[in-house]
Amino acid sequence: PCQQVRPIINDYIEETQNEVLAVDINEDENKNLLIEGFDINSTPIVIFVDSGKEQERFSSVFGEEEFKERASKVYSNDGVN
Repeated sequence: PCQQVRPIINDYIEETQNEVLAVDINEDENKNLLIEGFDINSTPIVIFVDSGKEQERFSSVFGEEEFKERASKVYSNDGVN
């Protein structure tokens, strides 16, 4: 599932030119970090952060339109702070 998400996020970055930090973490190797540090219990997960604060998160396989819709609610095409 994570392999399906990567091109969607990359396309969004290219199309909007928004400043985005995308991190690909190996769940098996970093399980403690994910569970304890970020309260992540399933992958793939997208966490939208603006001005240093979590705005929204969703965990599932998603399509390009769903990703763009959720991102636009958080970032309003003004880039990531």
